[in-house]
Amino acid sequence: QINEGSKLVVAAFGEKKRRLAETIPPSLYGLNINGSPVLLMPGVIAMDIGPYTKTASGVPDTSAFAEKLKQAGADLDGIVQIVLTHQFSFSTNNLLGDYLWVTYTRSNPSHDVHGVDAFTENKHWGCRGPMIVDARPKPHHAPPLEILPETEKAISRFFAKGASLEKWA
Repeated sequence: QINEGSKLVVAAFGEKKRRLAETIPPSLYGLNINGSPVLLMPGVIAMDIGPYTKTASGVPDTSAFAEKLKQAGADLDGIVQIVLTHQFSFSTNNLLGDYLWVTYTRSNPSHDVHGVDAFTENKHWGCRGPMIVDARPKPHHAPPLEILPETEKAISRFFAKGASLEKWA
């Protein structure tokens, strides 16, 4: 509904500031993460950093991860966004769809957006390094939606050639 819930606007304006990375910076492989980082598109990386946790003071561990990236001196010049995940496998034939689904259904802008070298200036939040979106499942989230094979098989006839839903197959 209007005027309810968190909103996020990412504004990009002006002269080109950087060339987006088309490879994963080697320094990211040295971090303590589960598996390898995944390049989702130029400048955007997904990283499995384990399950969502909070520190003893109640602060999400995402802030600590952002500080860890800054302290590591990671070469992040061409990286504009890092999506934190846990136990999610990105499909190579649907990277964009998976990115959009995971990033924007598993995060709350007011709680889950952080940044490397973050600052607030004139009531506007920003960061000098990549924006970090914590898209890991949280304790208050519903369980993931899974397609049951028998259901998929039962509806596949509607998507067959000449069927009513063919154009959405």
